[in-house]
Amino acid sequence: MIGLLIGVTVVALGGFIEFSEPMTGTLQGTVWSYGCPAIKPGENCGFPAADYEVMVYRVGGSVVFAQTRTDANGFYTITLPEGDYVVYGDCHISIPCTSRNGTLHEVTIRAGQVTVLNITYDNGIR
Repeated sequence: MIGLLIGVTVVALGGFIEFSEPMTGTLQGTVWSYGCPAIKPGENCGFPAADYEVMVYRVGGSVVFAQTRTDANGFYTITLPEGDYVVYGDCHISIPCTSRNGTLHEVTIRAGQVTVLNITYDNGIR
């Protein structure tokens, strides 16, 4: 997982300096890869996407704000400051998902809360 550097705010109160960290929440979920060769009726098609890059943008932003990679089970988690963000998913074959090839998912991160966003993508296997 790639770390996220978060600034610290300094507030002067009655001659003392108090350090307070920004309010953060967690974005987490599982990334699933779909697209399978011929399968038998009743068989599942899809599997966790290991080492998938999840990129997070601020709403209206075009630069990656934060990113992480999924573990062997397709799970990811990332701590973010409170605010509104965009993650792209559901892309076809191209990895990573971006605004050019993926579906936009808007999420709101609230302090102390976990927001779940599960992502899928079509790996193109047929």
